Amino acid sequence: SCLRVVVFVSSWSNGSRDGKEPASRFTRPSPRNWPDAGLDPTIRPVSETSNPARTPPPALRIGPLEVRPPVVLAPMAGVTDYPYRSVCREMGAGLCIAEMVSARAVLENPGRIREIAGFGKDESPRSVQLVGGDPRDMAEAVSRIRDRVDHIDLNFGCPDCKVMRAGAGASVPARPDVFRA
Repeated sequence: SCLRVVVFVSSWSNGSRDGKEPASRFTRPSPRNWPDAGLDPTIRPVSETSNPARTPPPALRIGPLEVRPPVVLAPMAGVTDYPYRSVCREMGAGLCIAEMVSARAVLENPGRIREIAGFGKDESPRSVQLVGGDPRDMAEAVSRIRDRVDHIDLNFGCPDCKVMRAGAGASVPARPDVFRA
């Protein structure tokens, strides 16, 4: 099904409702003065305006993975934990990527990936983002986690200074020898 969002802004009038009451600072618009307040009385709930004959958007394909609906939640450090991802799935996200994990952290502390990218039993597809500047570390980290996830996003675009100083993120494409590896 398609999600339609109807947003309207109500302006509050600055006078009396029927001209008999003293003017108050704010009065809420009533159905009588909706046209004056800029509200449309024909707005109905989404369930009443939905068109069941409308075709859903095509799935997003990432290799063998098919994402329906084609809505992706980007990984955000300190934000995209399991509870947040589950709410986003309920709201319609087809793919929710867990927080960014350093390839070095996966190699040096394997339990850390379970802590950062703790997946729920019902969570599918499972996706994690890896960041790193050493091709050997990235390859080893991918080989260690690929059996536990359905999708691995390699971060080559993070502009964070801390990440770039480590030779990872957006600094990787600037070094073609590392990027090709």
